[in-house]
Amino acid sequence: MLPKHRRGQDCPDGHSLRRVLADAIPISVYMTTVVTLKEIQLRDAKATLSAVIDDAVRGAPCVITRHGRREAVLIAYQEWERLSQVPSFGRLLMAAPLEEGDLPKRNRKPLRRTRT
Repeated sequence: MLPKHRRGQDCPDGHSLRRVLADAIPISVYMTTVVTLKEIQLRDAKATLSAVIDDAVRGAPCVITRHGRREAVLIAYQEWERLSQVPSFGRLLMAAPLEEGDLPKRNRKPLRRTRT
């Protein structure tokens, strides 16, 4: 449980409340890995592009903001390749190890009429 502090005050151990919350609350969870997205302004990303790319390659994606709005996400190329090759639902069904009788029989009755 987090200690109660006012905004801007330091915690007893010397950390600011924002730092305590940033360490305690992950932004998103993917599978079993906790991924915390760091937000960085566009001008700072330009100034430290090499470091931002190195962080992304190490597995720390970054959200780039412009005028306070989230505009882009920087992830490693390997992660982008993995995400872009997600198979379609139809291909997953076709690859499923189904046997005769696993699925119910299809209803071949004509569709019911609806009012238009």
